[in-house]
Amino acid sequence: MLPGYRAIDLTHPLDENIPVWSGECGFHKKLLLDYPEGARVYEYRCLGSSGTHMDAPSHFIPGAKNIDELSVEDLIAPLCIVDLLTELRPEAQITLREFEAYEKQYGEIPREERCDRSYRLESLLE
Repeated sequence: MLPGYRAIDLTHPLDENIPVWSGECGFHKKLLLDYPEGARVYEYRCLGSSGTHMDAPSHFIPGAKNIDELSVEDLIAPLCIVDLLTELRPEAQITLREFEAYEKQYGEIPREERCDRSYRLESLLE
């Protein structure tokens, strides 16, 4: 990993109560077979924004990389989280205002750090 850093698992289990972008139920699980038939088999259906995920750069930038074009090295880096709790809207975007507030409180964001936003939606999972 990166010296001086620790890895944090940010994933949440998928279930029918996980919050999604649209606010509706974005995850469905249906049991198709069970052990008496030889094996447990589920059918899963979910919206593209369900669960812990990342958007490819091409989601926002025409001609940018798709997920399958990113290397593991592209994904492992220090990360700063810009708190958008006051917004609590999934469509809220990080603007210069949020970056300036972050840097005023915590100091300048190093050039090599990645940035993301948090709405603290985990509070909705409890």
